Amino acid sequence: DCEKDNVILLNADGTAQYVDGGITCQPPADSTAAWHLSADADSLYLGDNGTVIKSFDGKSLVVTTSQYNGFNGDITITLAKH
Repeated sequence: DCEKDNVILLNADGTAQYVDGGITCQPPADSTAAWHLSADADSLYLGDNGTVIKSFDGKSLVVTTSQYNGFNGDITITLAKH
């Protein structure tokens, strides 16, 4: 539950900031990484985590992956613009 209020800032310079917000995770999730889109813009890479972009409407970005933060399986992540 602590991850639901975290913020990922995707900066124009290709850096990403993970900010542990609200309910603090143990250990706190604050960190930085690089991000980029694949050449055909169908995948988003945050650090070493590659995700497939399912949809983006200008406000919500929905991605899927098979591994994320130690979890395995079919994982869907929704990121909302603030």
